[in-house]
Amino acid sequence: MILRRYSQEPLDPYDFKHPHLLEIVDANPECKWVLFGDSGEKDPEVYHTLMRERPKAVDSVFIHKRDRCQVARRSFCDFTVFSDWGEVLQAIQLRKLGRAAAN
Repeated sequence: MILRRYSQEPLDPYDFKHPHLLEIVDANPECKWVLFGDSGEKDPEVYHTLMRERPKAVDSVFIHKRDRCQVARRSFCDFTVFSDWGEVLQAIQLRKLGRAAAN
């Protein structure tokens, strides 16, 4: 979690989140990241940019669909979009089963 210092950082969510996330990922190059966000506050756009800039850093992205947001936008491609947190647990369990079957 990164807290915004309103007097020192951009108000636009993308301009605030992107450099902080990039700094964290670059400081831990050996990690594969699972990112959680929601369909507001530009999380999908930030994660999409990060995946382009650091293609091997992100394992998966989960986006919580807020009521009135569109999920058909390009920025949601390759993400697991969910309405209920139980869907995240199910997706993780399916992923584990798929990896176990591959081994």
